[in-house]
Amino acid sequence: MFKKFLPLAAAAAVMLTATSASAQTCSANGAASATCNVAASVSTTVQHVVRLTIPSTTIALGDVTNENQYTASGGTVAELTSATQGVTIRANRAWRLQLNATATTWTFTPAGGTTDPARAATTLLASINGGAFGAIATTATDVASGAASGSANVNVAFRTNFNIATDPPGSYSLPVQFTLIAP
Repeated sequence: MFKKFLPLAAAAAVMLTATSASAQTCSANGAASATCNVAASVSTTVQHVVRLTIPSTTIALGDVTNENQYTASGGTVAELTSATQGVTIRANRAWRLQLNATATTWTFTPAGGTTDPARAATTLLASINGGAFGAIATTATDVASGAASGSANVNVAFRTNFNIATDPPGSYSLPVQFTLIAP
């Protein structure tokens, strides 16, 4: 019995909806020259729009491959720097870009039975738009901000040092996170 009344209920809902919108009309009858105006309103909603694009989710620092890399940097330290990452931001409102490491230590995969040095995340440094390099925190930290823009670029480069005495052979990686906030 319920199935029989369902089409009737749907038709009644459509009729109620159609009558709830108030129609506007204008009439000018019997005049040689007549003007008729009906006011209307056009509306839309623009949502918050933000977009963050990074060129790659893998950022290479290069490799320490020989003793000369340590010698060139003062004898015990090899300095590795990434290519600059052009982070692109599109937002229809003011924005802030944050950066942080998502782990407190680098992930280490040993080569030849070496021991994990528990290398701190703060040994990774970042330069924003060609500025001085500074340590990356494990909490999200504002590194850039701007006004609404169709395309804003923030240039980010990474650097770290490896010590010949304390950083054993192996693969090192540290996850970082870019966060775009449009408050």
